Amino acid sequence: MSIVDASEAPQAHIRWTWETPENADERAVAAEAVAALFALADGWLDIVALEVRLGLYDAEIFTEASTRPRDPLHLLRRDSAPNVRVKPMYRPAESRTSALNVATAIAWIESKLLEARVDDGRYEPSLRELRVAGARVRLPDSVTSEPLRVSCYAGEITVPVDHGWVTAPRNPPGVPDPVSVGITNLDGQLRLVLEVFWSAWADDPERPAPIRNGLSRLHDRCWRLDE
Repeated sequence: MSIVDASEAPQAHIRWTWETPENADERAVAAEAVAALFALADGWLDIVALEVRLGLYDAEIFTEASTRPRDPLHLLRRDSAPNVRVKPMYRPAESRTSALNVATAIAWIESKLLEARVDDGRYEPSLRELRVAGARVRLPDSVTSEPLRVSCYAGEITVPVDHGWVTAPRNPPGVPDPVSVGITNLDGQLRLVLEVFWSAWADDPERPAPIRNGLSRLHDRCWRLDE
């Protein structure tokens, strides 16, 4: 592979949405967010850490309340990936797990939603944001362990590759993750945003097969391109 460009601005920006079924509760919405994230990631994005922000859904105004749970920010980190950079957006309370998959992520979020309950039937604990805070990404059509040449703000650097898997280096600091994925709860709609910062996964001339396949799996879950 030729030199990969790691830019500070997204080289591709993709948004998909999911309409919340009528009468779906906040636990069901959170479960769909997690399931969709892992469906997109399957086979090419190895999620090592998840970050969430919780809120309280106000049934009287049909949106997030100004009242906040006591501990709204949480991070779930997998033990078995010590070389992957984890970069949360906030300052969350951290939990550890031996395996990070759909089942463990849903169970973890449900436990945090339960802890966030308040003594007022007007409010329902709600997942407001879900984002990948650390991951490895598989190079398209590659299982090499040859180091990858990456052009970034610091010049040309060499990044280790593990049988086709790569992650953002800790040094130099400030190199963006190859891709960024997050889901936001918009009260009646989930919005997933996928941004590509490294050219190996950008549109040239079309999206690489792993991303196309991931988006196809979202489509199968009734997610739609947000145009």
